[in-house]
Amino acid sequence: MTTRIVNDGTSRRVNATGRVTHRFVSSAAGSVAVTFAVCAIPLIAAAAAGIDYARSLLSVGKIQSAMDAAVLAGLTASGSETSMAKTVFTGNVSDGSLTLNAPVFVFDKTCGCLTGSVSGSVSLAFARILPASAVTVSVTSKASNMKPRQRPVSFVTTPTKAQGWYPKVMSVWTKDTSGNIVSQSQLMTYDFRFPSNGWTSPPIGQASSTAVLDSSAAVWGISVINYYSASTSSYCPGFCGVSYTNTVTSPPTSAPTMAQMGAFRFTGDCTSSQGMTVNYEDGGDSSYMDLVATIRCTMGTVATKVAPYLTN
Repeated sequence: MTTRIVNDGTSRRVNATGRVTHRFVSSAAGSVAVTFAVCAIPLIAAAAAGIDYARSLLSVGKIQSAMDAAVLAGLTASGSETSMAKTVFTGNVSDGSLTLNAPVFVFDKTCGCLTGSVSGSVSLAFARILPASAVTVSVTSKASNMKPRQRPVSFVTTPTKAQGWYPKVMSVWTKDTSGNIVSQSQLMTYDFRFPSNGWTSPPIGQASSTAVLDSSAAVWGISVINYYSASTSSYCPGFCGVSYTNTVTSPPTSAPTMAQMGAFRFTGDCTSSQGMTVNYEDGGDSSYMDLVATIRCTMGTVATKVAPYLTN
């Protein structure tokens, strides 16, 4: 009987323990579900925000590329820089998720700079589950077609020898990017009168006035024009008809060894106190003594036109 009572009590205690354990397991499972549900909301929001953030970055990249292309293209349209830039920008932006204000372009001819800017918004794909429905964006870009370069800015010429029957004019010139001459300054002249030799202006051994180069020019060079009369044995007052022109583009400011460039030879350094010696041959022989002059130049930093490039 005692044994029966003991067994009966143990059975009840085992059953009670089982019920408690079952309730605990059931309760734990419910907590996990609730915890997952609570955590899922920010996790989904974070994932949505990440997707929208990546989309917004892609959209900003498209806008930036379009703005870069616009300012570069604008600088190729001389006189219509801003209108060309607007046309190119509008044609390159066609994303339906973008809401952009009108782009603004400003051209500064003193530095050859074209600046563009635009602002707007990018709509969010997951706007229904996020507080914000769009992201504000803004991009700017700047391009220039000028670069500072060291080059001669002025010349002084001293003739040291001149001979031959052919009158000549030595000049320094500058050209724009299209190859058009924008300035030309006379350095020296040589005139001939039969039967004696000729004379130069300025006279042999005397320096010329300073010739200043056009700072906006793309390239510079030296040319010599030869003039012929109908008969070289007859008197030809002043300059006669033009026969041919020898020219050299951007001659060296220094030449450590004798270098022939067309009908020119250059030695020395025009920036030195001794200057650079120019020997010119007019074609009558090969002496390169028809015009000999010393050129001294002053170097300076000049904003020179180049192909458009981004500065930002």
